[in-house]
Amino acid sequence: MSTKNTSVLLQVVETETSLQFEVFTTTNTLDMSTEISTHHTVSVQSVLPNIPSDARWDQKEITVAGGHGRGNATNQLSYSYGLFIDDDDEATIITDYSNHRIVKWKIGEKSGHIVAGGNGQGDRPYQLSYPTDALVDKNTDSLIICDQGNKRVLQWSLSSDLEHIRNDIRTFKKNNNLDKVIVLWTANTERYVDVRQGLNQTSDEILQSIAANDDEISPSNIFACAAILEGCPYINGSPQNTLVPGIIELASKHNVFIGGDDFKSGQTKLKSVLADFLVSAGLKIESIVSYNHLGNNDGKNLSAPQQFRSKEISKSNVVDDMVGANHLLYNKKKNEHPDHVVVIKYVPFVKDSKRAMDEYISSIFMNGLNTIAIHNTCEDSLLASPLIIDLVILTELLTRITYKTNDSEQYQSFEPVLSILSYL
Repeated sequence: MSTKNTSVLLQVVETETSLQFEVFTTTNTLDMSTEISTHHTVSVQSVLPNIPSDARWDQKEITVAGGHGRGNATNQLSYSYGLFIDDDDEATIITDYSNHRIVKWKIGEKSGHIVAGGNGQGDRPYQLSYPTDALVDKNTDSLIICDQGNKRVLQWSLSSDLEHIRNDIRTFKKNNNLDKVIVLWTANTERYVDVRQGLNQTSDEILQSIAANDDEISPSNIFACAAILEGCPYINGSPQNTLVPGIIELASKHNVFIGGDDFKSGQTKLKSVLADFLVSAGLKIESIVSYNHLGNNDGKNLSAPQQFRSKEISKSNVVDDMVGANHLLYNKKKNEHPDHVVVIKYVPFVKDSKRAMDEYISSIFMNGLNTIAIHNTCEDSLLASPLIIDLVILTELLTRITYKTNDSEQYQSFEPVLSILSYL
């Protein structure tokens, strides 16, 4: 039995362009019966630039992020702790430690945008607490965050619906060189969502429900939250209950205007005027029956029971408010109110020209009855389009108006819920 012994000689040879490593290996046995020698040469290219010996560094520094004092504005940082360079997106990912957020700052931009956190310090799924490091996982399009204050490591999706819409708003604003963006919802009617504790009663709950992808969160809920978080007023042009208590609270926290509950430009507009006239004239409305048929996607969408229910509630609320305000005609203790029936049918042929037929029956003198029957062709798009323009213009104007009372020292803006829009 013999024992092997190996010796290695490493020789470094420097050339003008690279380093060469020459490796000499000799293996023999103790009885000297066998000896094997090998020789390898490996060239290693330098990764360092060829800097002349007389070169001098440019002493002029360039601020690539922050530089506007300590704070939580989009152009400010507070104790930036860690950096990650995203070469693909030409951006710097910054852990903004004291602001409990991760900020993405693209090269050449004057401000960054929040890609994670920024919803106050906390341990909820949408919050951070003193983050120290973050890196981008390209395979999952997410951030891996060291959430130091919460003693956890998070995977934060960069492609969530909420973040995607927020990014779309920022991109639209930048590409069009805009000072302000106003988001107005004109999509088809959604179903009514549940309003309950733990889901959407507070701003924390609505954001947590969005982060958890709760089935009860509607697309318009996500759009409204995205607009508010980007500081953009949000106007709801459909009859569903988008503006749940949690969204109203979120708008109050961020001092952003919200408003709207359907455009009500056709039959509902006429109903609000006529019902108000009859009740104000002392004529007690006993029955209102409203029949509609229409085509296009709006009509098809409203043929679904859950979406129809949203429209039915919206149309009924117009009358309920007027009845509730008149205790002389309607005994509140007896829960008196008119019979109110709404029917909507889908007829593709009529397209956007909605047919509306209404019958109003009111009690008059000597137990008599007065009946008003109306046939109305409502060109929905043509009626709503001017309202859309007016709503945007008025909302933008209100963002520039402040006021103060005799009892206040500082000027203040209007409350977040813009009830003044209901006059249109």
